[in-house]
Amino acid sequence: MRSGAAAVRSEALYALATAPRERALPILQRLLKDGAYPDRQLVIESLAIMARTQGDADERIRTAFRVEIFDGSDEATTSSAEKALADLEEDLR
Repeated sequence: MRSGAAAVRSEALYALATAPRERALPILQRLLKDGAYPDRQLVIESLAIMARTQGDADERIRTAFRVEIFDGSDEATTSSAEKALADLEEDLR
């Protein structure tokens, strides 16, 4: 996850999106909270994929998006979290 190569990080993030939720979700949540992590928007995409394919009945993924929206440190990531949350809530209805 800390590779200098963007392609390697991207591939790892998408792999986490389809990994067992209980193991991968804490990693993705931690990366989203890390304001210095360079691929936070890809983390949001991975979380959204995870929610759509594995569900979010406990709302832990939506909560991660809400935390980013309210506490986010950069506008681009916050905007991505807002869109992902809105799309996810629409999809899960």
